[in-house]
Amino acid sequence: MVKFSSAILFVLLSSTSYAEIYKWTDANGNTQFSDEPPKQGRFDTLSIPTTPSISTSAPSNNTDKAAKLRQQKLIDSFEQERQAKEKIQKELAQKKEKLNQTCIQAKEYLRKLKVGGIYTLDAQGNKVYKPESERAQAVERVQNSIKQHCR
Repeated sequence: MVKFSSAILFVLLSSTSYAEIYKWTDANGNTQFSDEPPKQGRFDTLSIPTTPSISTSAPSNNTDKAAKLRQQKLIDSFEQERQAKEKIQKELAQKKEKLNQTCIQAKEYLRKLKVGGIYTLDAQGNKVYKPESERAQAVERVQNSIKQHCR
């Protein structure tokens, strides 16, 4: 564990070091570069940072416009996808609410069926009760529907 920790520490320290490069012109007129200075003669020291720098050259106007256009298309595509997801979620929420309301109505209807009989109104407005067998069938049908669709 100690060896591993020391290896990690060494890598971290070595990656943050600062590199110096020496530049000089030799006797033949050739420019030379090295990480060690020459033993004699005049030289310049070039300091090179270890982290890459951002290019300072300005991109061409067409490249900049193309990049902005690609970026805008990507943003538009994400926005369309987000809106589609929101629409689907809204529709699902509406369906769930409608199903919930239907379940509430079915449970209320079942309660009424258990308490009283099924009837219709005749032309004069009088209640005409259905036979008990029809009420039992209606109770069973509503109970099955509640089991299937309600939670």
